Amino acid sequence: MPGAQSQGRAVSMQPLGTTTSKTQRGITRTPLRFGKLVGRSIAKRYSWAMENMTAQELLAAYATGERDFPEANLIKADLMIANLSEANLSGANLSGANLIGANLSGANLSGANLSRANLFVADLSEANLSEANLLRANLVGANLSGANLDGANLDGAIR
Repeated sequence: MPGAQSQGRAVSMQPLGTTTSKTQRGITRTPLRFGKLVGRSIAKRYSWAMENMTAQELLAAYATGERDFPEANLIKADLMIANLSEANLSGANLSGANLIGANLSGANLSGANLSRANLFVADLSEANLSEANLLRANLVGANLSGANLDGANLDGAIR
């Protein structure tokens, strides 16, 4: 309820997924869509938009120079032979994702969920996989040289 008072302070109950801008006539709410979030600074300010990102949107944003995709929801995404080197995918959900031959060198995958992900011959060199969930992940032929695996769950992972 816009304008509601709580202990003397105004509380804004703006719908999730909208921006608020002041005009001469009042407040305008405009829906946001990830496709409109191309710029690096906008994507950082609205990281919640990453929650519903598709693999195609991720690759398109990466191609424009974006590297920050924390907590992206990419369950069962097809990212076969994708170049995501140096990307920040910390806390991302990539469970069941197809990452065969993907370049994830130097990527930040700390706390990411990669359970049952197919990382066959993927390049994970120098990647940060600390606290990542790699339960039953396929790591056959994956390059893990210099990767940080501190606290990673490798139960049932195929190597």
